[in-house]
Amino acid sequence: MADHAVEPTPTVDHDAPGHVTVVGEDIAVVALPERGDTDDDPLPTTTLETGFSCDTGTSAAGEWYGVPVTALLDRAPMPDDTTHLVFRARDGFQVCVPVSVAIEGLVATRLDGEAIPDAETRVVAPALESTRSLRDVTVLRAVHLDPGEDRADYESL
Repeated sequence: MADHAVEPTPTVDHDAPGHVTVVGEDIAVVALPERGDTDDDPLPTTTLETGFSCDTGTSAAGEWYGVPVTALLDRAPMPDDTTHLVFRARDGFQVCVPVSVAIEGLVATRLDGEAIPDAETRVVAPALESTRSLRDVTVLRAVHLDPGEDRADYESL
């Protein structure tokens, strides 16, 4: 199994609360909106009705509020050959998601108007497998997988 860990960039504090580092053609550190406060937010926000149920028994469904993945990618555009996005969590876990699935989703900061239980943020998307609904996202990185390459090689679940 290849090691494709999303390595922190030395000049960036990847654990800064409320921030996501986006790595595409450039690197951008993006401040997420305050939980529910959109008055002065520089990023667009939206809501998405979806849910998930993990093997661990954790489940959540409802109206998620947050920043569209596409808005984050606007800060550090993807290279043309990008096929997947790798999301890395504060605890080091990471998931690899096809671009077509990820761009339909959010990095959410609220669920049904409330803080997300046990998390600062969570990746949600209608077609995202429950095991890949990562919480406490700190890095989003564009990657290219060759045909036949296993996305699990980019993950630590």
